[in-house]
Amino acid sequence: MKPHPTDLETFQRIYGDSEETITEVQRQIVCTKYPYPTELVNEWAKLSCPAWERNSFLRFLNRKKYQIAATNFYKSYGHLECMRLYRKGYCSVNTYPWPFRDEDFADWADGDSSNPYNLVFDQSGCIIRHPTSYCAWKIYEATGSWPKQTSSTRYKSYDWENFLFEAGYKYACYPDVIKSSKTSFVGINPSDGQFGIVVWLEVILDTFSALVSTYRNNNYSLEKVDIDDFVWIKIG
Repeated sequence: MKPHPTDLETFQRIYGDSEETITEVQRQIVCTKYPYPTELVNEWAKLSCPAWERNSFLRFLNRKKYQIAATNFYKSYGHLECMRLYRKGYCSVNTYPWPFRDEDFADWADGDSSNPYNLVFDQSGCIIRHPTSYCAWKIYEATGSWPKQTSSTRYKSYDWENFLFEAGYKYACYPDVIKSSKTSFVGINPSDGQFGIVVWLEVILDTFSALVSTYRNNNYSLEKVDIDDFVWIKIG
C-alpha cells in the first residue's frame, strides 16, 4: 500500500490530483484509523432502537455511545487529513464522519422510514446517511453547533426551510449566493423526489449553476444544479 500523504504536495506527487484518486486516498486514510471496531458501534446502534431494546434509558445510553464515536473520529488523524484536502478545494472528499458514512454501519436501517423502530439517528436527530443528516453535520462542521431543535419537524428535506428558519438561520437572496466565497449555504429543493432534497453549497460554477454535495440513496453525491431550483439559507 502506498504511504499516507500528510500534506497536499505529497498527495499530488504520489497520486496526482484527479477526483478519483482523491477518493481513493480518502479511503486509505480512514480504513485503519477508526476509533472503535465497526462490530461494536453496530451493537450500540442496534441497542439504541426499540426493535432490539425496550428500555428507553438504555436506548439513550447506546445512542450516545455511537454518537460519541462519531465525535471522536471527527478529532482523529484520519478525519483531519480529509479536512485538509477538503479545505484545499477538493470537494470530492467526503467529510461526513465515520461511522455514519460506513455502509456496514446500521446496514439494517430502513431507508424510507416506514419502520421507525430500527432507525439510527445522528446528534441532530436526523436519520443517518440521509441528506438532512449530512447537511446537519456540515452545519456543525462550519459553526461548531448542531441546528437547534425547534417545533418544526426535521426528518424530511422539504421541512428544512421552516426548520432552519426557526433555528435562527436567515434566507439568502440570489446575489448573496453567487457573490459570496466565504459564507456557507444550505440549499433546499422541496420538489426533488418524494421528500425533497437538501444540499450543501460547494462551488459557484457560473451565474446560473453550482456544485453541491449531499446524500442520495444512502451514498455521498456531488451534483451540478441550477441555483434557481433551490431556496438558499445562509449558515454563518
